[in-house]
Amino acid sequence: MGSLLLYLSSFLYSVLWARHYQRRDRIRPRSQSTFSQVSWTFIIMLFPIILSCYRYGIGVDYENYVSLFENFHSSTWTSFSEENLSFEYANKALSDLGFYLTGDTFGVFGVYAVLTLVLLELALINYKDYISLPIATFIMLLLMYSMSLNIVRQALAIAVVFYSLKFIQQKKPLYYFIGCLFATGIHSTAFITLSFYFLKDADNTKYKFLFNNVVKVIIVLFPLLFTLLIGQLQSYVLLEKYFDNYDQEGASIIESYILKLPVLIPLLLNYKTLSKNKHAKFLYYLFAIELILLSIASIYKWAFRLSYYSFIGQILLVGMLVNQKTHSSALYKPFFCIYYLLYFYLLFFVWGRDGIFPYSHIN
Repeated sequence: MGSLLLYLSSFLYSVLWARHYQRRDRIRPRSQSTFSQVSWTFIIMLFPIILSCYRYGIGVDYENYVSLFENFHSSTWTSFSEENLSFEYANKALSDLGFYLTGDTFGVFGVYAVLTLVLLELALINYKDYISLPIATFIMLLLMYSMSLNIVRQALAIAVVFYSLKFIQQKKPLYYFIGCLFATGIHSTAFITLSFYFLKDADNTKYKFLFNNVVKVIIVLFPLLFTLLIGQLQSYVLLEKYFDNYDQEGASIIESYILKLPVLIPLLLNYKTLSKNKHAKFLYYLFAIELILLSIASIYKWAFRLSYYSFIGQILLVGMLVNQKTHSSALYKPFFCIYYLLYFYLLFFVWGRDGIFPYSHIN
């Protein structure tokens, strides 16, 4: 129970600072430099970062990552792909940086932790004018902090994609694609997020109906075709190691869908209200992709992790919903906080997913 309180206390610290930051920004609105936003993000995420940096043996794959980071560092740039059967060269640079800082994998875990948590919070701050930042921060930590301790490389790739979503809203496709390609250089699965760009509303062109309806439906439903493509994907050089290293059998996803219902139902009931926000429809599409990606896991278990790339959809939509100036939003705040607390408690503490309990630190 002490480990649970430790995690929740660090999350509460982040919530209180996120609340202070947003209140300060709303009382005295001002344009903030990137440096200012990053500085505030470090303050907000400080305790979760410290816990993540000083953990030892936390996460199912912890020992595998120790070996992996050592291999990345010991490889040369010319031999990296051959020795590691990977083109994820960004991990070579990050591992070298971590070893430079501390001389061992402790520094590498620290580099990944700092980058992941800072980028995740910056991704939320990009939407601070439309969401309750403390609630969104709380939900993000309850949903994704455990992931950042276990699937270290993919968690950072997800954080890079989340941060890069702002370039879609800013109509800077080149920057977004660069972000996705960098994320792919960390974890190959991030290439699927290139398609997210086409979920945005099209500009006023003669093809507006086509892009705003047909293309989006195709992108959202495309995961249903995944099972037909598994045979070809297994031979794809960027993905073959994942098919070789993970369980081939499917998994029951009934529990996953049941767990989504307390979030899905309020968001559907409030679709008309939330869709007035210029970002909401895009986020609804992301949430829809998350739900459909879960279906793949019923045939191929490892594919469940693909749905993580869409998590920001539900996080921001809930943040928007509780930010509404209505009587119902006052009820939704405690409802969602209690729900996600139970989610964290059941999945990670009771059921032991990701192996983050009990917490242990480096002596």
